[in-house]
Amino acid sequence: MSALPESYVSSICEVKTTENELVATGSIKAVTAEYIEIRNKAIAKARIGYGARVKVNVFNHKEGFRVLEGTVYLATSQFLRLIETVAVTNEERRQYFRVDTQLHASVQRAAGKPMRFDVNVRDLSLGGAQISSDVELAMGEMLFLCIKLGKLNSMLRSTVCRQLSSDENGKMRFGLEFTGISEVQSSALSAFVMQIQREQISKHRKRYDD
Repeated sequence: MSALPESYVSSICEVKTTENELVATGSIKAVTAEYIEIRNKAIAKARIGYGARVKVNVFNHKEGFRVLEGTVYLATSQFLRLIETVAVTNEERRQYFRVDTQLHASVQRAAGKPMRFDVNVRDLSLGGAQISSDVELAMGEMLFLCIKLGKLNSMLRSTVCRQLSSDENGKMRFGLEFTGISEVQSSALSAFVMQIQREQISKHRKRYDD
C-alpha cells in the first residue's frame, strides 16, 4: 500500500534533503504500491543520488497537506522515483514542515531586560522557529514570539532550545520551540506556513517556466 493516495496525482510538491535543503519542486506524476514518481519543474543546487533519503511535502487543495519520507531509486533532470515511502507522523511533521522566511517580529520576555525587542524570523515550522537578534537569550528561557500569522496577531509561547552561530550581519541566532500554543494559534500557524510554502513553490515553478 502506498504512503500517498492516488488522489494526490498532479499535486504540487517539493523535495528536500533530511537537512531541509531544497532538491526539486514539481508535481506528483504517478503513485503505485512500489514507488512514487515526481515530475520535476525546477531543480535546485542540491544533488541527490540512488539511496538518498529525502522528504516530500505535498499539497492538494481538496485532500490537504501530506509529508512523506522516501528513498531515491532514480533521479534524472525530468523526474524522481522514490521507493520505501512512509507517511510522516503528526509529531514529526511539526518539525519537518519548515520554511525559510525573512519576517519581522518581536519577543516578549517573561523576565529580564529588555522586556520586549525586535527580531527577525529566519525560518518557521509548526513546532518552532529560528530567530536572529541583537539581544542574547538564555537556553531554556521562556518567552513569547509576537508575530502576525496572516491576519491574526499571535503571541506564541516558546522556549529557547538552541543557540546557533551568528548570521551574516553578526546577529545572534536562536532556535525556539513552541510550547503550549492554543488550537486557534496552531491552525493559524499551519495555514500561514502552508501559504508561504505554496508561494515559494510557485516562484520556483515560474522561474523554471521562464
